[in-house]
Amino acid sequence: MKHLAKVFDFKINDITDYKIKFVKYSYVISKNTNFKNVKKIKDYLNKYKIYPFGLYGDWQYYWSDQAYLKGMKLGSQLAKKKS
Repeated sequence: MKHLAKVFDFKINDITDYKIKFVKYSYVISKNTNFKNVKKIKDYLNKYKIYPFGLYGDWQYYWSDQAYLKGMKLGSQLAKKKS
């Protein structure tokens, strides 16, 4: 986390929660039906303030910069809702 904080220019104290998980097979298999099913799951989780995205949250591959930018956008949206 210390190295990520340095690379992405944030303070470690800014992190409220995280989990590191190593996955043996880490590539998702995209199908035409995935979008509809993933949307149903995400809509359900969003009701409970759970906002999955990225490789396993959207069930599609993201480059690390795309995942970072999507996280920043979500963080900004959630911050606006709080204020």
